[in-house]
Parts: sequence; structure tokens; C-alpha cells
Amino acid sequence: MASTPKPTSPEIPPSKVPLIRQNVDLLAQKLVSIEHFQGNKKFPMLHVDRKLNHELCVPWKDALIVKLLGRELEFNIMKNQLKNLWNLPDFDLMEFGNCGFYVVKFDMEEDRTKVINGVPWKLFDHYLSVCQFMSTIDKIRVCRSMSADAPKETVKTMVWVRIPNLHPVYYDENFLWALASAIGNPVKVERGRFARVCVDIELNEDSVSSVGINGKWYPVEYEDSVIICTQCGFYGHRCSSCAYIHR
Repeated sequence: MASTPKPTSPEIPPSKVPLIRQNVDLLAQKLVSIEHFQGNKKFPMLHVDRKLNHELCVPWKDALIVKLLGRELEFNIMKNQLKNLWNLPDFDLMEFGNCGFYVVKFDMEEDRTKVINGVPWKLFDHYLSVCQFMSTIDKIRVCRSMSADAPKETVKTMVWVRIPNLHPVYYDENFLWALASAIGNPVKVERGRFARVCVDIELNEDSVSSVGINGKWYPVEYEDSVIICTQCGFYGHRCSSCAYIHR
């Protein structure tokens, strides 16, 4: 039996925030304000009302973010390759920043589920990272600099994880969702022959190897390898031992 519980979020009380499909002067409604940084008109800073920001994010909440690690493809090639890879007739694709990230929006929920259930994906032998939509690209920005003092690269992707020997009493959907939160950002939970959860993880960080419940430890098994170099995009090694960037 497979199920996909979604975390509940508190209802946002009615406010003056309009639906974004309406024609509204956001500045006049004081939902957006403009401030010039240090009084310099060359650097206008927009401040967006918190509730409006939530409203703007709603249409994107089910979108996915993808990035082909170690290789960049031209937009039309990327879309055609994804269509063939996923065997889907159509979906919306747009560039997200200038670091090779793309946002994917699906018309059908089953198409999105198909992509999530199929991870990991590869194109031209390079790993395709897939993660849930985030409201800011800062959280997934990739630093291209190779200098020693450059920030570490951050790439998220979805992985499926099994918890062998988990006691049946812990197969409760809500409990599995909480357990998945200890491994990464939970995406989906499945119950069947064994407990199976899909989570977003950061590839450049050490993965969780075991989880404890009331003093008892359970091993965490990752389906397919998550040892992926985020520089060259290939399986089996980390950036620290990548032959492509250290030769």
C-alpha cells in the first residue's frame, strides 16, 4: 500500500492580499514598497509583504527543480531530453537563475509522481538532481569558483530510503513522516513490504547512516548510490577525489 501524506500547514487568515491573477496596484495597496539602498536610486530594493509572498508561491508549490550535474544543456535540448527520459508528452520548463537550474511544472499530479518515483535519473551518464521547489534560489545556489576559500557547492536532490527491520508499530504514516524528517526534507512515504521514504538531501553533506527510536538504532539504506560528485556529475566519488578537477 502506497500513500503520500502531506504536512499540514496552518490556515492563513483572510487578509488584504489579493489573488495574483487580479489586476491590483501592489504599490498603492502597500503590499510592495521600494527603498533605495543607502539613498542611491541606482539600487532600488523591493520589500514584499509576507502574506503576498506566500500568495505568489502558491502556484509553484508542486513544481520541481532539476539540474544536470557536471554538464549544461541548451534549453530546448534539455526539455526534449527530459521529455524522452520521463516519457511525458509535455510540461512547463523555465530557467531558474543562471547556474543550470530549471523549474518544472506539471499539468497532471501523476506526472509529477512519476518523476519522483523514478529517481535517480541520469542524462548522458550525468546525474540529474531533482528536488522540491524553493522560494529562493539562494538556498540552492551553486558556486562555480574553484578557489580554496570559495563557499562549498550546494545541490539538493531526492533519494528513496529504506529502514530495514523497522518495527511494524512504526509504520504509521505520520510517524514515518517524522522519521523521514530526521534524514532530510520529507517528500513522500510508502508502506508495503517495508517502510520506504523519499527525502530531499544535500549531496555535499554526509548522509544519515542510521536513525534511533527510543534508544534503538536502525540502519538507513539508500536506494541506488548517493555518492555523487557535484562537480562532474558522475556516481561513485566525492569532489575531494574527483579526477576531473584535480588533474
